[in-house]
Amino acid sequence: MKKKFLLGLGAILVLAVFGCAKEKEDAQMKSSESEVQAPAMIGRKIGQEYVNFSIYNQNEADVKEDFTKEQFLTAKAKLAGITEDIKNYIVDTNASSPFGFSKEDEEKYLSEVAKQFEMKTYIEVKEFREEKNKVIVTYNVKALDGVMAFQRAVDNLAKEMLAEPANFLEQTSVTKLYGELMKKEFADMPVRAELLNYTLEFEKEKKKWCLTSDDAELRFVVLFGRTHAEFEAKVKEIEKSYNEKLASVE
Repeated sequence: MKKKFLLGLGAILVLAVFGCAKEKEDAQMKSSESEVQAPAMIGRKIGQEYVNFSIYNQNEADVKEDFTKEQFLTAKAKLAGITEDIKNYIVDTNASSPFGFSKEDEEKYLSEVAKQFEMKTYIEVKEFREEKNKVIVTYNVKALDGVMAFQRAVDNLAKEMLAEPANFLEQTSVTKLYGELMKKEFADMPVRAELLNYTLEFEKEKKKWCLTSDDAELRFVVLFGRTHAEFEAKVKEIEKSYNEKLASVE
C-alpha cells in the first residue's frame, strides 16, 4: 500500500497547470494601445507579450512580428514541450513510481484543478529599464501554492486509508479518492500572498528582439508556486510523511 509520490505529484501538477492554458483570460496584463505605440513603453510591451506567449499561449502574432524567428520558435517549443520537460526533470532527480492516473482520470479529476490555476496565477511587468538595444524587465508573479494543496490532499488520503484500509486494496479506489481530494484542495487553495519578482533581459537584433537570459526558474515558479529548491524539499517532506503514516498497515 505504500506509495511514493514525487513523480506522480509533479507530473499531475504539470498537467493541471497547462490543461487549459489556451483559454486563459489575461486582460489585466495587456498594455493599452497608446502604451504599446509609445517608444518609451517598448520594454513593457516586449516583456509582457513574451511571457504571455511562452507560458500562456497568448499574443502569438505579436511575438512572431516583434521577435527573431529563432526566438519565436524557441518560445513555441517551450510552450509545446513544457509538460514533458518538467516530467523529465522529476524523473531524473528521483526515480519514484508514478501515482497511476490514466488519461480518463486526468480528464475527470484534473480539469477543475486546471481551472483553478488559470484563475489564480498571473505574471505582469512590474518595471523595466531600457538601454541601447536592450530592455531589462522585472515581473511580479503570483501563483497558486500547488505543493501545499497536494500536501493537504495526501494527508487526507492517508487518513482515509488508515481508517478503512479494506476499502483501498485496489489502486482504482486510491486514485478515485485522491482525485476528489485534490479537486477540493485546489478549489480551496488561495493564491500565495507574497509577490515573487523575476527579471529577464531582451536584446534587439536587426529590429527584432530575443531573450538573452534564462527563463526556466520563472516558468517553474508559475507552474509550481515554488522555486526548484523549495519544490524538491517540500515534496520530499510530503512523500516521507505519507510513507511513514502507511508503514504500519503494510
